[in-house]
Parts: sequence; C-alpha cells; structure tokens
Amino acid sequence: MDKDHPRLVSLVPSWTETLFAFGLDQSVIGATRFCVHPRELVAKVEKVGGTKDPDVARIVALRPDLVVCDHEEQRQEDVEALRAAGLQVWLSDVRSVDGSLREIASLGRAVGREDAAAALVERIEAALAEIRPAGPPVPVYCPIWRRPWMTPTRDTYSHHVLAMAGARNVFADAPGRYPERAPAQAREAGATAALLPTEPYPFHEKLALAREELVAAGFDPARILVVDGEALTWYGAREPEGLRAVADAVARLGP
Repeated sequence: MDKDHPRLVSLVPSWTETLFAFGLDQSVIGATRFCVHPRELVAKVEKVGGTKDPDVARIVALRPDLVVCDHEEQRQEDVEALRAAGLQVWLSDVRSVDGSLREIASLGRAVGREDAAAALVERIEAALAEIRPAGPPVPVYCPIWRRPWMTPTRDTYSHHVLAMAGARNVFADAPGRYPERAPAQAREAGATAALLPTEPYPFHEKLALAREELVAAGFDPARILVVDGEALTWYGAREPEGLRAVADAVARLGP
C-alpha cells in the first residue's frame, strides 16, 4: 500500500467521515449509500451498496488497498467474501468510548495517518474532560427502535457515551446488546427520563406516537427529549462534538 496515497473503500459511515478528517480526500474511492458526511466530499465517491449488503464485485473492481469495516456494521459473511477475493480488510469493533480511541489510533496506523489520528484522540479526550458531570447520574431510557422497543446495554458504544454524559442506562446489565425493553419496563427499572435518538429509528419524525406510549407508561412529558442519533452512535471524527451534544441533552433533563 502507498501510505501517501492509499486506495480506500469504507463501509462504515463514521469511519468514512474520519478518513476525510484525516485528510484522505483523494484516497477514499468507495463508500456505502449511508456514508453521508462530509456531504460535499462523499457525494463524489462511488457508492458500493449498503452497510449490510455491500456490492463485493464492485468493491473488487475498484482495486482498493484497504477496505474499512466494522464488526457491528458489516455481516461476517461479507467480510469473509472480501478477504476471499484477495482484499485487505481492516475490521474495528467499537463497544465503548475507550475502545473508539484505540480503534482511531489503529485506523491511523493502517492508512498512514498516525499524527492525524493522535490529534483526533486528543480532541476527544479534551471533550471528555470538559463534559465530566458533577452531580449524580440521571436514570434514563434510551431506546434505539420502536415496535419492538429496543435499547442498548453496556456492551455498546452508545451506552458508554451516555455514561460519560452523566446518564445511567437503566438497562446496562440486561442480556445481549440490544434487548427488547418497552417503556413500562423502563419505568419499572427506575428510568426518570427518556432520550430518543434520531437514528437508527427516526424518533424525531414520529415523536407524537412515541411520546404517547411513553407518557402512558408513566414518563413525564417534560423529561422526554430527542437527541442527535449521530452524536450518540458515531465514533471517530464526530465524537468530540457528539459527546458534548449528548452531555447537553442530559444536562437539560436536570437532576
């Protein structure tokens, strides 16, 4: 691989944005249709399918030096197909904020941008120091889907973002990574507030329906807030501002 001008295909939206933040504008030659940031740059990149259904043949035809994947974003069979085709795959597995820092450094090494990666890690660490909450954590319910209602556990990046922001995920210790837990169960578990992310489920577009179910379960309407889904789930380049945005949302809930 030419570390000055590597040919890169990214199948992970947050890593795609991060590669551009590393200054690799001319190196990213393929991305998924869900890779939307930075908008003006990614619009010029060839699309190679989705995160769960990448077009392996099209990716092979692009002759990339490296394909950037993630354990949660990509199916194992697609990763194996890319490797079987002779492509080098970099595979992340981000399940915490600390884990994101390690993977940012690893990606920087893989694409020859160690300094840019180190600078990003420093910005994230500065954001973490800035948002450190002073009071007790707010018990929250943070669903990522509706019908069925699903929520993250401590084995997810979003859980750790919530924790850093001053929230206590009431389903932190539930089994699995995204178990089904309805609003009534959240109230029983001690949740006093609900944070509704804008993705993957568009709670901001269906807020009235979601709010109705939450209020029926006993949530105070004043303590039901929408939070930027990208801030909650996108690691990498968006992480410093994402951490601040989630911390601001939690702070607005009050004690």
